[in-house]
Amino acid sequence: MDIIGTAHHRNDCYIKMNQGCKGIFISPLFYNKKYSLNKILGPIKFSNISKFCKTEIYALGGVQLNNIKILNLLKLEGVGGVTLFD
Repeated sequence: MDIIGTAHHRNDCYIKMNQGCKGIFISPLFYNKKYSLNKILGPIKFSNISKFCKTEIYALGGVQLNNIKILNLLKLEGVGGVTLFD
């Protein structure tokens, strides 16, 4: 079984890597109902955080069909999302 953690900023990535996580969900990438607009990372902050993490990176938070093209610009192993698969 692989352990995958979640991170919201660079310090979280460091903690998850030290915990031995094989992959890290970085969230929230895009706006969603759970997080306010000032809490979302957006593609630029997301990319900066993912460069720091030396493990598999997954996007989480607000991923939908209308913004999925942006994911092709980021270094990702995959995505997670509830509304994407509804």
